[in-house]
Amino acid sequence: MIHLSYRISSLVIATLMVVLGLASRHAAIAPSLPVFLQQYAGDTLWAMLVYFLFAIVFPQHGRIKLALYGLLFAYSIEISQLFHPPWLEVLRASRLGGLILGYQFVWSDMICYSVGIILAVSIDTLQRTLYSSTHKAMKR
Repeated sequence: MIHLSYRISSLVIATLMVVLGLASRHAAIAPSLPVFLQQYAGDTLWAMLVYFLFAIVFPQHGRIKLALYGLLFAYSIEISQLFHPPWLEVLRASRLGGLILGYQFVWSDMICYSVGIILAVSIDTLQRTLYSSTHKAMKR
């Protein structure tokens, strides 16, 4: 059984993804980043955030399932950018809606989401390993 501490650490990681993602888009910070990071960090961090939000909601699910949930959600959001019904444009017009839903379909975002999910799985593997070894040490 996954302990509450797993959810808490996933929440901390998710919060860090939000902070880093917003910083990567911030007018004062973004220009100081390498162009590659300016272009791709936000989308990669967004996918990592999605993964860890699923990890918080479904902590009992394995990394493969969480990765599939994250990819399916991220890809669905990206594909939704091919459609522009008025109600969806109203949502996108808000700051939060624009950050979550995006504005236009870009193939490179799909790559960023894939990389982000792979990075998130790697971090989650480390997190679960640390939790497991700490939990075993506490039982002794």
